[in-house]
Amino acid sequence: MTLSPSAFRYELAHSLGHEGFDVMIASEGRDALEKLRRHVVDGVIAQLHLMNYNGLALILNIRDLGRGIPIIVIDFEDSGLREEVIEAGASGLFRFPVEPLTVMELLKRRGLSKEKML
Repeated sequence: MTLSPSAFRYELAHSLGHEGFDVMIASEGRDALEKLRRHVVDGVIAQLHLMNYNGLALILNIRDLGRGIPIIVIDFEDSGLREEVIEAGASGLFRFPVEPLTVMELLKRRGLSKEKML
């Protein structure tokens, strides 16, 4: 997961872990890309507006790595960028607040369960 430190990040990571997902946390976009270069993951959950990095750029860079993995984006600022996010290659976009269960349901619909998530 690439989300700013928050109670939501903790709750989502805990919920995913409880459901059997193996969760890695990236502190920001560059950290996420570095982890993606070093580890095989089955999906990414990212914040649209990241500290020191643009979420759209992160999506495009993940796709440039040749990873066809699901990317779930959470927009904490209601930026109105839904079309751009989906065009960039995201599998889904949620506007905060969103329940962790809702995110997990989308992951499961994408065929992921008990997988390694960043």
